Amino acid sequence: MKKRTLLSSVVIFLLIIFNLSYSQDSNEIIKKVREKQKSLNDYKADIKIKVNIDFLKVPDVDAKIFYKKPDKFKIQSDGFLMLPKEGFNFSPESFFKENITSVFVKKEVLNTYQTNVIKIIPNDDKSDLVLSTIWIDEKENVIRKVESTFKQGGTVVLNFDYEDKLLKYGLPSKLKFTFDLKNMRMPKNFSGFDTPGKKKSDKPPSTTGEVIITYSNYSINKGVDDKIFQEK
Repeated sequence: MKKRTLLSSVVIFLLIIFNLSYSQDSNEIIKKVREKQKSLNDYKADIKIKVNIDFLKVPDVDAKIFYKKPDKFKIQSDGFLMLPKEGFNFSPESFFKENITSVFVKKEVLNTYQTNVIKIIPNDDKSDLVLSTIWIDEKENVIRKVESTFKQGGTVVLNFDYEDKLLKYGLPSKLKFTFDLKNMRMPKNFSGFDTPGKKKSDKPPSTTGEVIITYSNYSINKGVDDKIFQEK
């Protein structure tokens, strides 16, 4: 744990030194993202989940997603949800809720969008998160991309797309996860490459997985019953 604390301290120190040449305040950038989402009390939406894994055939899954301020979150589906555990629980406060140190790194154009890039480091040694890099749209104050490294689950990259009507709430219309299967905690029956009905290939299977979630039929600030979030 001492090594972990020392490493975190060194990383924070280097980032702060690097940041001295910039006038941007990472806390102000985060504050603007939070301010944009203040009017969001709850939402529910239909989602379609598409999984792309080289050695595994997974059918698309339809599900429903629910959120209620401040941090209630649930997905309902009759089908099997093949989702990376780390980094998936996206809610408006999920990236900034921990006791964190944030540092502005640079400005960067990402897919034509001007973004402010910040790094986030948890101050709690017990956190599974090691480091997150977040690209925040400078004009719209929404998250465009997140790259997070976890102690137990490798690195997860999230890319966000937005429709104009959802921008004021900071809610995505599409979310894409990319993750390294070598480091993900997956059930044993998904760890091998001998999927029934799958032809063997001389080419080694890719160890990168991808999950694409498409959102539709949003219902925003119409009320969500607390019973939805109770474990069954």
